[in-house]
Amino acid sequence: MNLATLLITVASGAAAAWGYARPARSGPLAAIVAVWWLGAAWLAGAFVRTDLGVAAVAGSSSADAPLHLRLAAIWAAPSGSLWVWCTLVATGVAVVAHRSTFVWARRSAAGCSALLTATCLLGANPFATPSPIPRRGAGLSPVLEHGLMTVHPPLLYAAQAATIAAAVAAAIAIGRDGGDTLDRPAGTRRAWAIPLAALAAATILGAWWAHDEAGWGGWWAWDPVENTALTPMACLVAAGHARTGRAALRWIAAAATAVLLGVVVARTGWASSVHAFAPSRGPAIGLALFTLAFVAGWITLARRRPACPADEAESGMLTASPHRPGPLRVATTVTAVIATAVAVVVAAAEVAAAWLGTRARPAVLDPVWAARALLPAGVLMAVALAGWGWRRHHGAAATIAHLGVAALAVGAALGTGSSAVRVIAPLDRAVSAGTDTVRWTGSTLAQSAVDDPGADRDRLVLHVTVSDAGGRAMSLTPMIERYPDLGSTRSRPARAQLGLDEIEVAALYADDERATIEVRTHRGLLLVWWGAALAIGGVGLAALRRPALRAAEPAERSVQSDE
Repeated sequence: MNLATLLITVASGAAAAWGYARPARSGPLAAIVAVWWLGAAWLAGAFVRTDLGVAAVAGSSSADAPLHLRLAAIWAAPSGSLWVWCTLVATGVAVVAHRSTFVWARRSAAGCSALLTATCLLGANPFATPSPIPRRGAGLSPVLEHGLMTVHPPLLYAAQAATIAAAVAAAIAIGRDGGDTLDRPAGTRRAWAIPLAALAAATILGAWWAHDEAGWGGWWAWDPVENTALTPMACLVAAGHARTGRAALRWIAAAATAVLLGVVVARTGWASSVHAFAPSRGPAIGLALFTLAFVAGWITLARRRPACPADEAESGMLTASPHRPGPLRVATTVTAVIATAVAVVVAAAEVAAAWLGTRARPAVLDPVWAARALLPAGVLMAVALAGWGWRRHHGAAATIAHLGVAALAVGAALGTGSSAVRVIAPLDRAVSAGTDTVRWTGSTLAQSAVDDPGADRDRLVLHVTVSDAGGRAMSLTPMIERYPDLGSTRSRPARAQLGLDEIEVAALYADDERATIEVRTHRGLLLVWWGAALAIGGVGLAALRRPALRAAEPAERSVQSDE
């Protein structure tokens, strides 16, 4: 055990013990948050300095990398990403518990911090020292040297932490009075809208990244981590459509449970995933215990009922005659449930296949099969959501969000008509590629490679002309990046927009006489991007309309006993 690990262990344990023994004070929770962020700051400093005495730095960073990639290497390292995730979760839980007036909430925050610290330090210690200490760092994989590497992972972790924090706030509301002080579901709006907007933004950024990397198979050919991200989003959407405040709180708790289960299954080594928090299953036990404790606590609180049912009726949450949703709302709910069920079943099957060893490569979701499976649900959802958004007078935010989801669903449905044709093109000869014609007119070495022959990579630029059936010609310049030190290559495609469709040309191989070129047509892809942007914008606007869900009892500031 090195000095950093020892100090973090002692400080975290002392802060958690202080918080459990003195829940009435604010100092312990502040100390818990400070320890987590001091650990993150120490780790960030090690990555910025390229301190090869830290195993996480030696395995994921290098001194010649630019500053933003050295910082991004924090969450590229499995143990570093686990520390960042736990830091955000512990911070969110502590902030919510600080606003609470219950002893059990503050003690639970202290216990949460202690369990997560043990999970990090025992399962995947980011402060460990390598043996022997290498002379230079391994650096990031070329596919991770992408601009979105600095945005997508931390945004996803923050969204998951916000979902868990919202569920803790919902648990406190349920524990206080059954959740019945919320006279309308709109009182929970920020509790579901903020995590939903962040999750959707992180997901669509990951989709674009996967689309931009030619070897990842497309914008939805993802591994179990991204596949399991669908379920919490579906639960948060259900919370936004709940008829009572109590129902919205339960859906928020379901979303947090889905986040935790997804992390346990897809990031602990149980499923084959490039996003795992550790190469082994070390963190699995701690995260599984955290998930079980969360679910058990929520089940216990959900069984509580308000002391006076008559007050519930007077509050307007429940009326004597139950609400009967209209046919459009029923259609929306049914299709959303069908789509979610299919996504969960497919993701579970892929995870099970990887876990049982029936697949040699990491489990991925086949985009063509999934798109065809979701086509009926997507078409119905487009009609139902668009009609519901106009029929129900919920303002501009809801209308924008529903139109965005409808556009995204239509784009995904059109995507089933996408195609990919691979051809071998001789130099300066036209070759048929489906309905298109491809002509490769030559290749040039990128100027950066000419100026710096000792660079770690060079770029071969191919000059390709693609003519469609209508006679329109497009000049594109796909590239092949070659990494002599790694003995590998990487295709960097070129793209052109034709209406709602996108033409993508990827160069897979080239020599002096011939080139292997793949022409891909992505149908309706523009609708996917714009639809997602509209949906995220609409949800974000909805989050600005109402005050946040309060976790504390407004009429009393002293810490209460849970008895």
